[in-house]
Amino acid sequence: MASKDPAVLTLAEAAAELRIGRSTAYELAARGAFPVPVLTIGTSKRVSRRHLEAYIEGEPFEPQQGSAA
Repeated sequence: MASKDPAVLTLAEAAAELRIGRSTAYELAARGAFPVPVLTIGTSKRVSRRHLEAYIEGEPFEPQQGSAA
């Protein structure tokens, strides 16, 4: 990952990376079924680029101990 890439993506940006619709992404997030943890900051939803890239590469998500995600 280049240093200019943001560490987090909006849910819409993550949806585009996964080639799913924005509405589908928000529905999955609301059900707790989005494939990686979704961060809620105020009313905004964000996804860790690192988690999303790992998911796309086929690596299972494993929460770190002490992680809130």
